[in-house]
Amino acid sequence: LRWVLRSDDIDPGLWTRKKVKLNSDVGPHECFIPMDTHVHRWALKRNLLTTKNPSWKAVREFTNVLKQVDPHDPIRFDFSICHQGMESFRKQKDSAIS
Repeated sequence: LRWVLRSDDIDPGLWTRKKVKLNSDVGPHECFIPMDTHVHRWALKRNLLTTKNPSWKAVREFTNVLKQVDPHDPIRFDFSICHQGMESFRKQKDSAIS
């Protein structure tokens, strides 16, 4: 839902109040961070997460951490976090091959 709830340079915001008459206050503040192995590893490495596997519990825990930074749009960081996690993984893999 991120791309329909957020309206910025990347996300089109198809469900913003101006475009769709919503009956409730649906917005980015209700979204959860997408948790893949890269996001999970990145958060664990920085001690922002205690859950040891990328489960629904980890999603809730990490989203709550991000809400402390931005309560209105906690998942705005998901793209950069994921790509930092992927880059770290690539560097580890490359150094293991060398």
